[in-house]
Amino acid sequence: MKKIIVLHCMIFPGLFSAGAYAQVSTASVTFNVVLANFASIAVSSSDVSVALNYTNQTNYANGVSLTQLQALTVQSESGFTVKTYAGGDLAGPSANTLPAVDFSVLPTADPAVTGVTPVSTPVYFPNTSANAATIIHSTVGVTSAMFDLTYAGPGSTGTPSSNDFLGKPAGTYTTTVYYLLYQP
Repeated sequence: MKKIIVLHCMIFPGLFSAGAYAQVSTASVTFNVVLANFASIAVSSSDVSVALNYTNQTNYANGVSLTQLQALTVQSESGFTVKTYAGGDLAGPSANTLPAVDFSVLPTADPAVTGVTPVSTPVYFPNTSANAATIIHSTVGVTSAMFDLTYAGPGSTGTPSSNDFLGKPAGTYTTTVYYLLYQP
């Protein structure tokens, strides 16, 4: 048996000594990944107008609401806050107004989005940017997060109250609602 092993090593010496003659050379590259900040907020093009219609006594008594599905999209590489405010009270016929703070919005997040916390109760619209109210907060970035928005107007009980509307002429009352995206 010893003779076979020795003979084997003598017949095939290259198999056992090839590593002794190998050469190694190296090359390298500088590999960079460049990250940039990104943030955007958009209202769906089909949801750029909201109409809360008070058409009968039941609407004045109970209030009205309208939910727009996937109405607001936020994209941000880091944590963020979304705030809202109205551009002033709602202007109507014959220089009449309705208080913006009588109306509210409630965002609802897609359940698949994690780390994002919309408010859990309706937020009434402040009528200045200095008093913009937080409606969504996130500690993490999102490539795209969609939110349903439920807009509501008051009924006759509670505060605010549709009693603010009594004695006002019929017609359309209008303001602009703004959504602001902040990154820390």
